[in-house]
Amino acid sequence: MMNKPAGKKDTKLIAFLRTFSKNEMSEFEKFLKSPYFKKERDPLPLFNYLKKHYPEFPPDKVSEELIITELYPGENSCDKKYRDLVRNISSTLQKAVTEFIYHSSIKNNVMLKNRTILRGFLDRNLIKFYDQFLAETYKELSMMNQESATVALEYFQLEQLNTRYFAYTLDYKKFLDQGIKSFEWNSAQFILNMIWTAKIKYLEETYNNAKPESDFTGRVIEAIDIEKAIEAFSTHEKYPQLLFNYYTYKSIINGNDLEYYRKAKEIFVANRDRISKFEKNFFYADMMNILSSGSEFSNVVKRKELFEIMSFCVEDRAYKVSEDDFMHPAFYRSAVIHSVAVNEFDWAEKFIEDHTKELQPEYVDNMKYFSMAVVKFGRGDFEESLQYVSKVKYDLVRLKTDVKFLMLKIYYELNLEDPAYFLIDTFKHYASDSKEISEDTRISVKNFLKHYSQLLKMKSTHKSSEVEFTRKTMDNERLLYHKDWLLQKADELALIVK
Repeated sequence: MMNKPAGKKDTKLIAFLRTFSKNEMSEFEKFLKSPYFKKERDPLPLFNYLKKHYPEFPPDKVSEELIITELYPGENSCDKKYRDLVRNISSTLQKAVTEFIYHSSIKNNVMLKNRTILRGFLDRNLIKFYDQFLAETYKELSMMNQESATVALEYFQLEQLNTRYFAYTLDYKKFLDQGIKSFEWNSAQFILNMIWTAKIKYLEETYNNAKPESDFTGRVIEAIDIEKAIEAFSTHEKYPQLLFNYYTYKSIINGNDLEYYRKAKEIFVANRDRISKFEKNFFYADMMNILSSGSEFSNVVKRKELFEIMSFCVEDRAYKVSEDDFMHPAFYRSAVIHSVAVNEFDWAEKFIEDHTKELQPEYVDNMKYFSMAVVKFGRGDFEESLQYVSKVKYDLVRLKTDVKFLMLKIYYELNLEDPAYFLIDTFKHYASDSKEISEDTRISVKNFLKHYSQLLKMKSTHKSSEVEFTRKTMDNERLLYHKDWLLQKADELALIVK
């Protein structure tokens, strides 16, 4: 279960407690009962009161006045003495919360715990126990489900300890070997982090007009021959990750170049079984983003490629970082749309059946209705599609436009002109007035409505010259939603009016 985010008016204490799971609330209560907290004002009574209102913590139930009334029955809640007392106890409880978060983080960070123990062995001259514990640490590190840069940093820190160990044991060859290993891991972490930072810098500058204070990343990138540096890792276990990240970076900064994309994909497919699930989440995101933005593929090829990557991602369950997370509605939507686009209707229906339950509960019904409407439309069952889409209530900004587009297409196929013209007018107002959509989206919507209206009119006029002119205009539009569908309808009209 995902933790509830802090409310806008939460105190710091309530904001922290909101993030606790039920199990953590129980563990924290045990933590508060330890003798450590008896040295100061006991925060347990305050916690027990707040616990009654977990996880919502409604403001009217956790106000200072109500807390005073609960903890000090019969006393005046406006009395400064008791207000100060409750604030002091709240401060103690907040300090206890931060201590608990610290201890929990240390306890759950296996590698930090292991490194601390190994360092302790060296500090206490318990050299003979080091090797035995080191073997277990390597085993746990090999199963670490994190991105490559984090894993590389962990190896670097571990090899640093090993260098110190072999210095103590006077094994100079191993001391040198471990020093080089440490340098290898540190270098791998540096290159991975450099590429990631350069990629983010490019995306933020390009799409969000965000300019960093320093161009240090750019200067380092220019100073290093990255390809030669990566090639030095050709026998290293992180070589595939280094290559993949470099190729996706080169693809992105070169306008989502498909040649670099293909190289990245080839590396990914060859090493797919050896890449952690955590890291696959980011690898798939990179590939899908490149395909979603690229323009080199023909539409048919691009759709098939997107579907293949999307289906791999579903197969690997790499669409979320943790099994406790919900599936993001944007991924769910994309999986349905991309599968229907290549006529994989059975796959789409099975996806809906198997994965709808992984959405946040408030999205389940609407996403299912919308997705079934998309599948039915793809199969040509326009009336059933209309029945499903009519049940959708808007939860997401993207869904508002998706539903309107789909309904207009259904009205066109079913020759329902009056509802179509009414929705065109409604959609125009939404596109003009909404602050929820970007300017590019606004232009794309308006262009769709303009050409859709022309096609709808030409269905009855049958003027071939108008159809040909409209098709050419549509084909030249840079920003146009559902361009392929509009062009398909124009081609159908062209055959009718000949």
